[in-house]
Amino acid sequence: MDVYFIIFAIICFVGVKIYNPGEFNKDYLSPKSTLSVKGIFVMLVFFTHFISYHKLTGEFDSFANWYHGNIKQTIVTMFLFYSGYGVMEAIKNKGKDYVRKLPVKALKLWIHFAIAVCMFLIVKLSFGNTYSATKIIKTFLTTRTIGNSNWYVGAMICMYLITFLAFIFFTFSKKTYRYLPAIILTLLCLAYILLCVHVRMSRFWVNTIICYPIGIWYSIFKERIEKIIFKNDIVYWLGVVLSVVPFCIFYMMKSTMRWYMVCMVFFLFSAVLVTMKVNFGNGFLNFLGKHVFSIYILQRLPFIILDEIGFLEEHPVHSFVISFVITAFMAHVFDILMEKTDSLLFGKKTTPGQLKN
Repeated sequence: MDVYFIIFAIICFVGVKIYNPGEFNKDYLSPKSTLSVKGIFVMLVFFTHFISYHKLTGEFDSFANWYHGNIKQTIVTMFLFYSGYGVMEAIKNKGKDYVRKLPVKALKLWIHFAIAVCMFLIVKLSFGNTYSATKIIKTFLTTRTIGNSNWYVGAMICMYLITFLAFIFFTFSKKTYRYLPAIILTLLCLAYILLCVHVRMSRFWVNTIICYPIGIWYSIFKERIEKIIFKNDIVYWLGVVLSVVPFCIFYMMKSTMRWYMVCMVFFLFSAVLVTMKVNFGNGFLNFLGKHVFSIYILQRLPFIILDEIGFLEEHPVHSFVISFVITAFMAHVFDILMEKTDSLLFGKKTTPGQLKN
């Protein structure tokens, strides 16, 4: 597996632009720039999920085992941050008209998820697995799983609805009006965390979700932040140090939930700072970025099939390539079908494959 990580690292640096001293990537949060970053992280999600299906004991698996044991939830922090940032940018530009559409966005996301769950159910049942009606219902509600990924979808649906509740009662003719709903949203996110802990949901539902409201606040203070960070390289590298060092410190305390969450926040800050100096971008990463949701939700299907027939255990190296090719093909087709489904149900053309802002 280590070879695949090396190949992917090389691909990531194809077409990369590293800015000179005193220069910055001022489009680091533009849709074009974030597309490739999303592509990098969704591929890392693919690596993580694949490794979880097969114990790596090969001579060239040492880095893969380290990665699987240590990276964990860092790979989803940017998705949550970009989602929060994008939602707030849309609210700033479109106001209450956009806020009113957030429940519809949540519904669209759930419909796409439910269709994917049907695919998992068909595959699982075809291999002789059986499930109670209660578990199937809970799977469609994102609180249980039959082999599919679930928590991120459930968490994002909650975030869309929380954002709707926080912003629907306000107008946005003045910048100051954004602070109060953003505070309410943050409090609702904290309530979400406490509720998840109380009902004993998986830690995945909780330990990175704070990155979503951070994205909201970043959008609000973006101009002020950039005015400071883009002042010169000294300030920039000071920001890097003040992000990376705390990340390393809190990483050593990551066994405790609260410190793990703090650790994820500083990883997020570090990653955002990297994108201010490094602009990733090539066709492969852009393809992955355009199909983030479908790659995320469908990738376990080929893992399950290859695992059930024993091929994954016998040929893990080949299984990785086969799984990726199948996932990429399914993701492309799935997004075309979801675009048509959205047009049929909601009457408007949507951009497929992404958890849109």
